Amino acid sequence: MIWDAQLIGFEEPNVDWNGIWTVATSRDSDGWTAEFRIPIRTLRFHAGKDGVFGFNVERFIRRRNEATFWRSWGRTQGFCNLIEAGT
Repeated sequence: MIWDAQLIGFEEPNVDWNGIWTVATSRDSDGWTAEFRIPIRTLRFHAGKDGVFGFNVERFIRRRNEATFWRSWGRTQGFCNLIEAGT
C-alpha cells in the first residue's frame, strides 16, 4: 500500500494531500531497496527560502508488526515531528 500526507509544523497531517510522486522497489540477495521520485513542485518550495525541508519514510511490515523508518525518532518525539525528520 502506498500512502502519503502533508505535514506543516505540529499540526495534524493533511491526509487529503495527493502529491505527485512515484516509487520503485526491488529485492536481491543484499535485501530490498526503494527509489523515490518526487518532483520539486510537489513539495511546494517558495522562491528565496533556504530549500531545507523535513522528510521521513516509514515501512510497515504487517506480518511482523514491525515499522522501520528512514530517520528514526525517540518514543517521545513521534513520526509527525518534522524537527526530528531527516533533511
